[in-house]
Amino acid sequence: VSDHPEMRESSPSRSSGEILSMPRSLASFNHLPELVDALEPVLASSAEHSLEDLVGAMNRIRRLAKRGTDAALYHRQAVLMKKLSGLVLQRMDRIPGKLLSLAVNAVAEMRGNERWMEAAASRAKKVLQEGNGGLDMQAVAVILNGFARAGIRDEVLFGELAAEACRLAEEQPE
Repeated sequence: VSDHPEMRESSPSRSSGEILSMPRSLASFNHLPELVDALEPVLASSAEHSLEDLVGAMNRIRRLAKRGTDAALYHRQAVLMKKLSGLVLQRMDRIPGKLLSLAVNAVAEMRGNERWMEAAASRAKKVLQEGNGGLDMQAVAVILNGFARAGIRDEVLFGELAAEACRLAEEQPE
C-alpha cells in the first residue's frame, strides 16, 4: 500500500468497470511509482477526463520520469503516456493555446510522437489564426522549445510563432 495520501484515501479493492477520477493534486506526487499506481486504474476506467487533467498528468509523469526508472516502471509510464497523449489527440481540435503548449512540452521527447506533433502543429497554426489571445509569450516559447526538442523543424509554424512573439512583445508596456 502506498504512503501517498491520495492513494491511502482510495479503496484498495476496486471493482472492474468502476469509474475513478483523476487524483486531485498531481503535483503532490513526488515519486513516479506512486503516480503510475494512481493513474493506471483511473485511465483503465471509462471516466471522461478534462484536457487540463490529462495534460497535467502527462507533465507530471514527464517530470518524475527524469529521475530514472527501472525497465518495468519505464514501460508502465510509457504506456500511460501513450494513453494520455491519445486521449488529448482525440480532442486536439478543442485544446486552448496555453494547454497546447504544456501538452507539446510533455510529448516532445516521447517515442513515436510524429502523428501527435503533426496534429499539435496544425492546432497551433489554427490557434494563431483565430487570434483570440490563446497564446502568451511563454506558451509560444514552450511550443517552439517542444518542437525543437522533438527534432521537428516546421518552418511555417516557427515563422508564425515568431511573428506572434513579435506581436506580443510590441503589446508589452514599457
